[in-house]
Amino acid sequence: MSNTTKIAAAAGLSLILGCGQAKDASRQPDAKNNKPNIPANVEKTPEAPAFDASNITFKGPGLVLQKAFDDWKIASAPRYFGADNLYDLINGGSEIFVAYGFLQIVTTDYKHSAHPSITITAEVYDMNTPLGAFGRISKYLENLASPRDAGKGLSSAMESVGILGDGDLIFWKDKYIVHLMLMDEDPEATPDSIAAFSSKVIPKMGEAIFSNIKENGTIDMVSVFPTGHLVPRTEGYFYDFEAGDVKTKAFTARYKKDDIEWTLFVTAPEKPAAENAALMKAAKGTTDVMDIRQLKEHVFGATFSGDKKPDSNLIKAQLDELQGALSAKNVKDL
Repeated sequence: MSNTTKIAAAAGLSLILGCGQAKDASRQPDAKNNKPNIPANVEKTPEAPAFDASNITFKGPGLVLQKAFDDWKIASAPRYFGADNLYDLINGGSEIFVAYGFLQIVTTDYKHSAHPSITITAEVYDMNTPLGAFGRISKYLENLASPRDAGKGLSSAMESVGILGDGDLIFWKDKYIVHLMLMDEDPEATPDSIAAFSSKVIPKMGEAIFSNIKENGTIDMVSVFPTGHLVPRTEGYFYDFEAGDVKTKAFTARYKKDDIEWTLFVTAPEKPAAENAALMKAAKGTTDVMDIRQLKEHVFGATFSGDKKPDSNLIKAQLDELQGALSAKNVKDL
């Protein structure tokens, strides 16, 4: 299928890939009728029988799926993968899911009788905790030029938790991450046609799955960050945040004023206070850390990147506000 257009998802963005198999001259489209040239002595391959879903049952993360979403019906048996074999499904990047607490994924396909060339693949990841799901989505958003607009085109309920691409949708709710991907095997499909079709189908299917997830765990730590100069949807949780030469788990938020950017962070409260004190002393001597403080089990501060530092008085005011929010919440294990 040398002319097949496929959609694959990476870091929450759709990538248009051309299938790279060797060409078969006997199967190439005729210039006049744009249909495959099938030799007279070769019979057409009969269509595969309709998939029998009567015996399909869901378990684990599959319980938020359905056998049909309107006329999009399940077309393959659900497959399940755990942390020990996730690499078999995701060739690259599986270790990030595992680092955030991944337990299990279910994946299956959906087909529509009126659109036989199109397949929608659904993946549901059980990340064990809402923090794990939120953190993994943070990694996707970190790579986007405009995270503010990542959920544009989704409902108000999903806009702040979803990333809508030209052929896929990824969102988090409670301990789950859901990824929907559209593939069109029509040789005449284009990126524009795929994006247009996807925009009519994928968000609606996502809404149904979103509604099937009844729990709605939240990340309270996000609310402690000051809102002034905050870049929308940059609040995140990272297992590999770097403060100077020290790598640690931390909640972060990015800020921008004019052309100056900086990050506020709060370390995850999993280390003893003595270790956090050592972290504070180590990071304070590095060039990209403007200020760093400690409040009980938390180390928090400000880092910057680029040639220009943010105003020190502004950073002091923000850290004072952050410290006040931490004290008021008495945040411990979020």
